[in-house]
Amino acid sequence: MARAKWVAAATATAIVAAVLTSAAPAGATEPGNGDPKMVYQEPQVPMTIDGVADPASKIHDFEGRQLFYVAQDRDNDGQVDAVDIFTTRQGFDREVHADLAQDSSADSVAPLGPTQVSAQWENSYWQGRGFTMRPGYHYTNLATLICGLFPFCTWNDRISSVSSDTSWGTCLYQNANFSGLVLFVKPETSVHDMSLLGWDNMVTSIWVPPYFPTKTCVP
Repeated sequence: MARAKWVAAATATAIVAAVLTSAAPAGATEPGNGDPKMVYQEPQVPMTIDGVADPASKIHDFEGRQLFYVAQDRDNDGQVDAVDIFTTRQGFDREVHADLAQDSSADSVAPLGPTQVSAQWENSYWQGRGFTMRPGYHYTNLATLICGLFPFCTWNDRISSVSSDTSWGTCLYQNANFSGLVLFVKPETSVHDMSLLGWDNMVTSIWVPPYFPTKTCVP
């Protein structure tokens, strides 16, 4: 209930910039390979890599490689409590497709109404400034989205909590143009603190899928 109030408040005060568009740009490619900015934070929740449970420090063995994260809600209480990480897109796709097939919210496409939003905040526990996005919308570079009265305040590397109240989840990317590390937050799932996943203040581009993804997080 408290989270619903926070989502409603953020929706009412959403920061909607003119740069927001309703479809991914033509020619958008799969997230990046060889991106110069590959920063790794250690997750604070139980972690698997390609299906194997590993300590958080294991993430550093993969530095320099693109990784794909799935925020998990094992307890089905709407809050993230684990993260599955994949070193290949194939494994990432299999995991997300299986999860969506089991999710009751993915049984059919819900109307794209005002309640269908992904909401992002600058602080943990859905606090501080925030903005919302409906399915089908994206930002290729959050450095173009102003977060305050002055242009030097942008949403690049500023997101600390997320609420994915959508039918098909939310895709977050470490770098601009949907590149770098990739994080998928499942439908009706909230991340009250992105540091739990090793993603605090790391997001530079976002896409909210309007349909069941053939290739996960590829606009």
